[in-house]
Amino acid sequence: MMFKACKQCGRLVPKTEERCPYCGSKEFSEKVAGAIFILDAQHSIIAKILNKEEGIFALKRE
Repeated sequence: MMFKACKQCGRLVPKTEERCPYCGSKEFSEKVAGAIFILDAQHSIIAKILNKEEGIFALKRE
């Protein structure tokens, strides 16, 4: 996998990032089980349930 998950906000970011470009965290997990893509948060029921905006998020991370 070419991505790692931010432990703070849950977004998937490239492994080359030292800080999460979304929340600034330096804590990441490379153990990710699944991902969710939110393209239009305003019209997404899943985005409302998960309280997320547009982006790519890890479903489960350690």
